[in-house]
Amino acid sequence: MAISNLVATNVVNFIDYSLVIVVIMTIWYGVKFFMIEGPSKEERQAEREKQGTAIRDWFKDKKEKAKTEAERKKEERQTSAEKKKREHLLNPALGFIVLAEQAAEKLRDDELKTKTAAAVNSAKSQMQTIERNLKSSKRVLRAARLAEKDPQLQEFFLKLYETNQVALKMYEDGIEKAIPSAADRDWDIKVQQFRQSINDFRGFCGLLIITIRKFIHDSNTEFTVPSAPRRKISPPGGSS
Repeated sequence: MAISNLVATNVVNFIDYSLVIVVIMTIWYGVKFFMIEGPSKEERQAEREKQGTAIRDWFKDKKEKAKTEAERKKEERQTSAEKKKREHLLNPALGFIVLAEQAAEKLRDDELKTKTAAAVNSAKSQMQTIERNLKSSKRVLRAARLAEKDPQLQEFFLKLYETNQVALKMYEDGIEKAIPSAADRDWDIKVQQFRQSINDFRGFCGLLIITIRKFIHDSNTEFTVPSAPRRKISPPGGSS
């Protein structure tokens, strides 16, 4: 019974102390609330101006980003349209020249394996593919040059056309006129020379292909007309 009274007394004392602490803290925070001054009028005005500036800067930034994005998309559309125009003009010519180069590769690697009239005739069939495609690319390049209004591009297309003519001349002099006959005694030597001429021709076509692809991709008109290797080629001309 004495223990219970002691516990009860301690609990009552603890509650009393707690109430005293609560009262003291309440008085302290009340005094602090009324005694400490809030921000001045000038400080509040400065804070409002700061917030207003932040909001204006945010809207300005959003507006500039939207404008930049719109300009970027406009530029992309314009670039895409210009590239499609270049593709429309020169993709056909590019395709014909690639086909001519591929036919030349097949002529070098797969033909004239035997010294027979049939082998020569098969090689001549590949040669016709080369000539046909080069003449087709010539027509496309001529049309592109005539349709173009820009003087710089007219000059570029003219150079492409003239280079295509040189390729045709290389074909005529180094391939068409140089194919060996099944009756040739020095067949092996002539076949070797014939294949070297094809290599020269393919390298020349490769430079033309690279030039056209660069122009289609990024409107690059940088152009150096390569000289025909190994064989002396007369200036392009005629109506072939």
